[in-house]
Amino acid sequence: MILSILDIKKERKRFIIYIISSIIFSIIYELFSHGVISYYMIFMFIFPFIGLLNIILLKRKKENSHIFFKTSILTFTLFFLIQGILEIYGTTNRLVIIYPIVGLSLLIISIILYLRKD
Repeated sequence: MILSILDIKKERKRFIIYIISSIIFSIIYELFSHGVISYYMIFMFIFPFIGLLNIILLKRKKENSHIFFKTSILTFTLFFLIQGILEIYGTTNRLVIIYPIVGLSLLIISIILYLRKD
């Protein structure tokens, strides 16, 4: 019983940290964007929330799958951040396409490891 209460408090704390960090990032982005809008920067918070909700709702137990999943979420978030910065700056880079490819590959590996029966 105590362990489940501690888990609930830990999940609640993690959720609050995600919300506060998203709000802080949004405020900083609005302050320094000078009216330039990038949809990549606006919707970048979605990937950490997907990861957080997935971890909370599914209660993943397989550590290998969990590591690959977290890494794929990080890769997609970095892709949106870098693409948003480049979009605001007004330039492009063809090497940015590597991020979604790597993120998708890590996500597929995570799903395979999660569904694999040990």
